[in-house]
Amino acid sequence: MVIWLEALTGKQALLMGIISEELSKLGYEILITTRRYDYTVGILKMLGYKPLVIGGYGGKTLEGKLIASAERQLKLAKQISRLKVELHVTFTSPDSSRVAFGLGVPILALSDSPHSHFVNRLSLPLADRLITPKCIPLELFSKLIESDKIIQFNGLFELAWILRKKPNREVLEELGLKEGSYVILRPEERYAAYYREPEVEKPTVADELIKVIPSDYDIIVFPRYPEQERFLKNKFGKRIIIPKKSLDTISLIKFSALVITGGSTLAQEAALMGIRAVTYFPYEVITCKEIMRLGFPLHHFKDFKELVNSLEEVFALEREVNVSELLSRLEDPIPVILKNALELIK
Repeated sequence: MVIWLEALTGKQALLMGIISEELSKLGYEILITTRRYDYTVGILKMLGYKPLVIGGYGGKTLEGKLIASAERQLKLAKQISRLKVELHVTFTSPDSSRVAFGLGVPILALSDSPHSHFVNRLSLPLADRLITPKCIPLELFSKLIESDKIIQFNGLFELAWILRKKPNREVLEELGLKEGSYVILRPEERYAAYYREPEVEKPTVADELIKVIPSDYDIIVFPRYPEQERFLKNKFGKRIIIPKKSLDTISLIKFSALVITGGSTLAQEAALMGIRAVTYFPYEVITCKEIMRLGFPLHHFKDFKELVNSLEEVFALEREVNVSELLSRLEDPIPVILKNALELIK
């Protein structure tokens, strides 16, 4: 009996890895599919999994995204139809959702991103259940999936690995870093369908941040696209460190001075571990807002220029905060996911 998991980002790789481990303990055979994009394949392999890699990222054009998605669905359908799949678990992947639905496989969807409008429209109407954090209003999803199919939990998906992973300093030795002496920087996801910032000539605005980060800090950069990597390497050379392979990012975050990202996941991970974090995502992110409301050390700058001008003040704040009491009030998502997965299988 096979349970099929789809992981398309580093965050999803971490989450699906834990789900896979727990379901394997119950005797289920697990298949994890992914695509060639970012650090995802490397993370899954680092965790000890052998994912089925099918297709790649479609790039920044609508035509490219459509063609890549269509080709990937065909390849997925051929692979999955050969197996006896009892359940599909996905973080709202349109490709895998369409294939699972077409083959009559029950779908358990996970999401904390109501702002990912196009992806949700293509996936959520096909799902049998949706699991999402309680802080996200039901009506943001109920337009696409019936309210009685939505299961909410009092926490964030990032807690799944933060509560289970014990940081170690090996990653610092590997990169030649000292605790509290480096900044982690993740550029914005400029080519995502939901990212509608005004067009600029350069592939990322993160270079403006690198210019104002104090020179006594090392800078670890995790580009999202080859264009961002080339641009930043050409401009800053040895001033920045771009890892060539997937790393233990949880440990890297834990011992950093500050985490800055144009997205939300890296900032949320850091804040939930008590490490000072900043996101410059241009829209409101409900999960980030909730994390800030609860008292975790997270800052959100919708205005990028305001962040550049305020970075010195952020560095002056305490690097790490004790968040153990705050964490104790939140719910681990894994038991909720397992319960609903087993109910759908039955």
